[in-house]
Amino acid sequence: MHNIIFRKYLWLFGVVLVGVTGDQATKSYVKELLSTTKRIRLCTVFSIVSTYNTGISWGLFSKTGSMLRWGFVGLSMTLVGMFLYMFYNEKRPSTQWAIALIIAGAFGNILDRVWLGAVFDFLSVHWKNFYFPVFNLADMLISVGFMILLRDYYKWNY
Repeated sequence: MHNIIFRKYLWLFGVVLVGVTGDQATKSYVKELLSTTKRIRLCTVFSIVSTYNTGISWGLFSKTGSMLRWGFVGLSMTLVGMFLYMFYNEKRPSTQWAIALIIAGAFGNILDRVWLGAVFDFLSVHWKNFYFPVFNLADMLISVGFMILLRDYYKWNY
């Protein structure tokens, strides 16, 4: 039994490590790319930009001080703990993947918040005068994980 739990958490650690490494590597690469320009337009609807988000999703609460920054870190760590508990009890592989992706994305953004005081976002999707909030790989991991969780919830409960 303990060997199964160990392997399960070793797998989780591997997924989180790959996700966090990918997130931090893309952020570092984009910062280097944008060291000489403010925006790289890839196509009519997609650009790479440099944005530091001190708030939460979509810049909410971004006009707050460092006290709230550490509050966000604490809240994020609490949510990671809840997802670790869910992971421990979860048997379905797709839901385990979802939880692992969410944890990886959360840690990627937590590292930014701790080291930089803000989350570095750089992916900009836009159409004419509509701009979707700028995001990063960690946000994508969280979003995909959440979509898988929703799908699994409805698949197994309805």
